[in-house]
Amino acid sequence: MIEQILFLIVFFLAFSARWNWWRTKQKGIAVLMYHNIGKVPHKDNKSLWVSQTKFEKQINFLIKNGYTFLGFSDLGKKTYPEKSVLITFDDGYKNNLSALEFLISKKIKANMFLVYNAIGKKNYWDENSPRKNAEEKLDLQTLKKLQQTNFMEFGAHTMDHKNLTEIKPEEVKYQIAESKIKLEKTFNTTIQAFAYPYGAGAFTENIKKEVEKTGFNFNFSVKQNLWDFKNWNKYKSIPRIFVRGDDFMLDFKLKITRGKSRL
Repeated sequence: MIEQILFLIVFFLAFSARWNWWRTKQKGIAVLMYHNIGKVPHKDNKSLWVSQTKFEKQINFLIKNGYTFLGFSDLGKKTYPEKSVLITFDDGYKNNLSALEFLISKKIKANMFLVYNAIGKKNYWDENSPRKNAEEKLDLQTLKKLQQTNFMEFGAHTMDHKNLTEIKPEEVKYQIAESKIKLEKTFNTTIQAFAYPYGAGAFTENIKKEVEKTGFNFNFSVKQNLWDFKNWNKYKSIPRIFVRGDDFMLDFKLKITRGKSRL
């Protein structure tokens, strides 16, 4: 009997450490961050890959539970529906296409942070990494077709996906400002959202000032939480929820209501 009680206590503590059901529910916009969609290649970082089946299950859950899907162009308002979500994809991977087409078929807005010099190429910044494979990026023709659906919006993710905290100030300026200029010219639209590669620089004073000076109205970090937009100004970095490939559905439900699912 004592052994059973001890087992239940240990199980409860382990479960609570892995799935943080005890966290207080948060209010705010759930900004979801995806990278690759599909089957995990050999030796790649599994957490960065969400299967198409799992992705569709997550989106269908949001639809069923009455979430409002936002685009970058919807941001800047004082109020939003209580259940609001902003779906973002980082880097512009070609393997995102099936997920994007699924969203568009459901008339759901998708948002993608593009690395300008990588459009139609590969993520050359990962080629020498033992944990990642270089993946093809969506080409310009496909991106423009997606834009024409009116359910696809773009943000900037620098020119070359460089860690902004590891380069010189003049290169920081170029990576940030030029990406906005090039994307606006290419897609004939205002680019008002920026995401820091690796999340680096999101809380670094001089880099944040460069982002603001460039004219971005919204800058996104990789810090885990819901976006408390009521207590936000455009100088503050917006948190995002990293949707991992090894997340269970319970993880997803906890993340969109509490900002995190694990310690």
